[in-house]
Amino acid sequence: MTCIAAVAQDGVVTMGGDSGSSHGDTIRVVLDEKVFINEAFLIGFCSSFRVGQLLRYSFFPEKQHPQQDVWDYMNTTFT
Repeated sequence: MTCIAAVAQDGVVTMGGDSGSSHGDTIRVVLDEKVFINEAFLIGFCSSFRVGQLLRYSFFPEKQHPQQDVWDYMNTTFT
């Protein structure tokens, strides 16, 4: 189970996550960070460490167009 929490206050976002990996009854500490910055994005992930690695090292989102609202961007261009 993963725990990631974020707080936004006065224009500042703080995010943190645990460093555990579990499989059944086994829990171990891993070196992969579950929270990181990629370009202008603060990203937290859970489940697949491989997907987290791809998001961190291979995902380069297109820039948001100045006239595009955030909801539209996150559901179209960002993907």
